[in-house]
Amino acid sequence: MSTPPQENGGMEVKLNNTTNFYQRNQVRWRAWITPETPVPTPYTDEYLGVVGLFEGGQHRLSDHFRPTARGCLMGAGAFGVQHLCPICVQRTILKHYDLVNPIERITPTQTEMQIEGETSIHFQVIHLKPEPNTQKTEWRLNGKVIAVNVNQVEITLGSTDHYQLTFSLADKTKWIRPDPPYAAYPLHQVSWIIKNSNPIHDSLPLEIELEATNPSFLGHDGQIQSQVSGGTPPYEYIWSNGSQDPFLSDLSAGTYELRVVDQHFDYATTSYQLEQKSKLDIDLRSVWTKNGWKVDLNLESDEKLNCWWSTEAVTSTVNGLKDGIYQYKVQILMG
Repeated sequence: MSTPPQENGGMEVKLNNTTNFYQRNQVRWRAWITPETPVPTPYTDEYLGVVGLFEGGQHRLSDHFRPTARGCLMGAGAFGVQHLCPICVQRTILKHYDLVNPIERITPTQTEMQIEGETSIHFQVIHLKPEPNTQKTEWRLNGKVIAVNVNQVEITLGSTDHYQLTFSLADKTKWIRPDPPYAAYPLHQVSWIIKNSNPIHDSLPLEIELEATNPSFLGHDGQIQSQVSGGTPPYEYIWSNGSQDPFLSDLSAGTYELRVVDQHFDYATTSYQLEQKSKLDIDLRSVWTKNGWKVDLNLESDEKLNCWWSTEAVTSTVNGLKDGIYQYKVQILMG
């Protein structure tokens, strides 16, 4: 039997509607707690109707917390309440999608196909729907959106030698507040792979070149510029961070993937990993002069920096120091 991680001197209780954590960023329903609601949340009139972090849950009066003051039907302090709290509603919806695949039937039933030249194919997905229907559907061909909120499409294929058609179904109900890793909109997908032995367009292959600038120390100022050649314009840019522009800016360290799709749904993919300096380079040097010690921090950074010395100096170089012990602090000048 595995042991859950230790936190705050106790064992984490991994329940969806109670917790023994009292820091806001560790609460599984933190997305439902407004910034104005204090954590832990007091039992006062102004907070009785909101989601917060109320002490008392799972038959414990202290050191355990629940999301609502009056509890809910699930028993986290029932108090005669005959309805589910928002946290339990969210969990119920997510559990339904975990247990039941809403996609009932697809057409064609074969998900890998071979065609020769220009061919029209009818695709359809029959799926379960909630009432009221809060689902959003999307069809993508080689990564490019071709239809939304419909359950069937008629597509003429043949321009290029390989296609991937993907149908996505997401339930973006107001009763779910996405907050990874604790919650995400339910998502179900089905894909068809179509190979074409006789493409009717013979354009040059798509090629992508990336030029990048890494983010500075503690900065979010990285950039990636893409250059595309070949294929048939116009191009559609699909980045892993959701952007659809050829140029990305204000980037942190990380890997960014790009797919470019042309007019005939030919595509190319590439990625770039931005790296960030992990520390500030300080090369302290000192030299004796006739006026005393001269000390230089020799800072290496693209950032604007603030320096403080125990002598009250605020520069990276100080002069006229006597023998002794001195302290300094270097800080990034934010904004």
